[in-house]
Amino acid sequence: MACDGPHTELARSLEELVASEDGSEFRGVTASDHEGLVRQLNGIRDVVLLAPLDGPEVDGTTVGGVDLLGAKRMLDALSEISTLEQLIVVSSAMVYGAREDNPEALDESAPLRADHGVSFAADKATLEHLVRSWHGRNSAVRLVILRPTLTVSADLSAVNWLERSLWFTAGTRVGDAAPPRQFLHRIDLARAIEHCRRSRLSGVFNVAPDGALSAAEQLELVGRVAEVRMSEPAAEQMAKVRWRFNLTSTPPEILPYTRSSWVVSNAALRATGWEPMYTNAEAFVVGHRESWWSSLSARRRQEISLGATVVGVAGVAVSVAAGVARWMRSR
Repeated sequence: MACDGPHTELARSLEELVASEDGSEFRGVTASDHEGLVRQLNGIRDVVLLAPLDGPEVDGTTVGGVDLLGAKRMLDALSEISTLEQLIVVSSAMVYGAREDNPEALDESAPLRADHGVSFAADKATLEHLVRSWHGRNSAVRLVILRPTLTVSADLSAVNWLERSLWFTAGTRVGDAAPPRQFLHRIDLARAIEHCRRSRLSGVFNVAPDGALSAAEQLELVGRVAEVRMSEPAAEQMAKVRWRFNLTSTPPEILPYTRSSWVVSNAALRATGWEPMYTNAEAFVVGHRESWWSSLSARRRQEISLGATVVGVAGVAVSVAAGVARWMRSR
């Protein structure tokens, strides 16, 4: 197996999984020129395409953005690999778009309605188009496109990233929005890739745990009973300010995905024999550190929750002020 982006946490998880299951060769692809790619891919049967790009992270895979030019170079090189049997492409469930009229659970036949203002989602949709076009000229190769939901991990760096991201909305609600959310453990995504490879599958598959967590369940898991409500305009401005002053790990463009549903069904992948090791709740818990709030008594939580809105807004203001001060000092 060969995989681009060997420096990403997803590729490392996949490499460890492959080594532990059957000891197959795992070849990290690092070349960026055509001749180098062909040399590194020579003799390979299975390829995983991540198309990682240095930049802000959108989920816990650490692939950053989507390197469309790099993907094109990889596909051009793969056209010359006569031993190639299977190509597995990691896309994203974000290609469906976060819409108020989305069904309760999107299956693989749902239209791709990625918000073009969200570059990660739009670029993943473009990646899928590039791969399908390539496959039209290389139809003998088995093609798998995986669409994972929001991916998290228990690594300290991943937990820190999630805490600073716009996905971390436990205790905060934008307007009346309270969409359910799915949390996929990075190990389960690696297992889905390896399952597709070993089962010699073809097709498009969503990757997610069963069902989803409601906003209330997310609050319960972090031990909170009160929410800070913000209007959509206020949330948008706050996200921009946080991004400008490095107070968040995710760009403000993903905000629509935090306030509308994009829950996906995993039925198609499950039907092939894959099962998630982690539920949404389990992945959620490992992706978050235990908060001071969850250690308080129920009575103390109730007392503090009476002033939660004021405290929450004040806390955001202090964080922004601190960020502004740091920025002014650095000028």
